[in-house]
Amino acid sequence: MKKAFITAAALALLAGPALAGSFDQDAKMIQDTAQSAQISDADKAKVMELTAVAKAQNDAGQTEQAAATLQQAKQLLGIN
Repeated sequence: MKKAFITAAALALLAGPALAGSFDQDAKMIQDTAQSAQISDADKAKVMELTAVAKAQNDAGQTEQAAATLQQAKQLLGIN
């Protein structure tokens, strides 16, 4: 049991940097897409607001919330 816990903890520590890189790439892709997207200025502003909130959440270690917030931005842009 102890070995399984140590293995799970090690995997979680190794996954952190990988998830951070993925987050940064997703956030940049969303912002770049928003600049050229055929959506209203209000929706573009909302996408930018959502990416800023997601970045703050990610920086605070709230990775699941940050991913959910980025998903909201993606939905506004019509991307998955």
